[in-house]
Amino acid sequence: MSSENQAPSISRPVKLAYGLGQMGDAIVHFSFETLVFFYYTQVLGVSGTLAGLAVFVALVFDALSDPLIGSLSDSTRSRFGRRHPFMFSGPIPVSIFFYLLFVPPADLSQGALFAWLSGFSILARTSLTLFSVPHMSLGAELSQDYVGRTWIVATRMSFGAIGFLGASSVAFFGFFRPSEEFPVGHMNPEPYAQFAFSFALMIAAVQVLSSVGTLQTARGIQVMGEPMPFRPARVFSELRAAFGQKSFQWFAIGGVIAAGALGIRQTLVLHMNTFFWGLSSQETGIIMVMTLFALLIGYPFWASMSRRVEKRRVFQAGLWTLGICVAAPPALRAIGAFPDNESKLLLIPAVAFFSLLSALGGTGAQLAQGSMAADITDENALATGLRQEGVFFGSVNVLVKCSSGFGHQLAGIALDLIGLPASAQPGEVSDEIIADLGWIYGMSVLAITAMAAWAINRYRLDRKRVAEIQKILSDRSDSKSQFE
Repeated sequence: MSSENQAPSISRPVKLAYGLGQMGDAIVHFSFETLVFFYYTQVLGVSGTLAGLAVFVALVFDALSDPLIGSLSDSTRSRFGRRHPFMFSGPIPVSIFFYLLFVPPADLSQGALFAWLSGFSILARTSLTLFSVPHMSLGAELSQDYVGRTWIVATRMSFGAIGFLGASSVAFFGFFRPSEEFPVGHMNPEPYAQFAFSFALMIAAVQVLSSVGTLQTARGIQVMGEPMPFRPARVFSELRAAFGQKSFQWFAIGGVIAAGALGIRQTLVLHMNTFFWGLSSQETGIIMVMTLFALLIGYPFWASMSRRVEKRRVFQAGLWTLGICVAAPPALRAIGAFPDNESKLLLIPAVAFFSLLSALGGTGAQLAQGSMAADITDENALATGLRQEGVFFGSVNVLVKCSSGFGHQLAGIALDLIGLPASAQPGEVSDEIIADLGWIYGMSVLAITAMAAWAINRYRLDRKRVAEIQKILSDRSDSKSQFE
């Protein structure tokens, strides 16, 4: 078989170096999904609608940059490979803008805080794209094996889980410790700058190490087809071609809907822990540490499952697990079948149990999504004769981020509609508002994940079809080699 467009055999150190890069991405996403919205609404006093709008605007700008960077990296040929010129350019700017996001000047008005949040969110997320889209695209190039791709995605996401939960544990146990003035530590504005500085350095370090550790292997990847000169208008034609494929259409629809559910869940989880469950920063940290075990076992579990089950079924199983386990605790509390907030010895394990199961479901959906996207690039290569992993992963990010941003916006509007005050303190919110928060959080996530599970059922690119496509691509490559 010709070596063209075949990934070289990758060693375990290279796999680990590749996975390490996801830790930086995970730290940024933990901070955006869990802390930023809460910090600006409950600590700095920005309204939920304005904060949600700022996050939504930033995600839309970020989404527009994803296919652009993906297409640029597809077109790049250099002694560092296609992806690494971009991967090396991202770590420093993302770290700077990430830090500045958490240190707005004192005494800014609501409008000025909205502008600061919007501006530095856009800059931080766009800088992250320079690394993350080429990094994900590189993962699709490292293996052409149906199951092997799932294990590469599992490695990347396992490191992401370690980064996400590691950052959350250090944040809630280390930086947001309770004090006499702030019994709930994450209500204290002072530690946020220290947190941001420490993790900005960590983001830069892991991204640089990942880029260095995968550089030599990336240089050995042979790419099918001649590079097309990059033009901005070409991005739109490539996006149209991507959306013209039936497999990608239903994959995209299911992913978009699922991302909306995740956006609502991630936006409101700290509000739920603080106001609905009445948990301290350390108790929230305990739950997140316990959830780490679900993530660490989840990716190997779902990767093994994909050896026997089609990826769309893994996606659906993950979505149903996520939706049911997010909705169950508030529903059980409503009928008096869940521990009350004063019984911490019962409450914390109960909340942790459902958080663990919902995280396990989320890992299944995310893992299947990443691996399915890699398979779709083969289908595109069959149709076009080009390897365009960057375009496809950029396109996926466009949809996911816009939908997630819409989820943030809906969550912000919902907080204002139920009347949760900005800068509210635990214990000062009425029981009616708290009950409404629980219903919004649980039922909206369940309903949206059910819709996503229905949509992804229409996806038809299965194991047998991927094998047929790869056989045709291999035969084409061999035929071309014979005439060279």
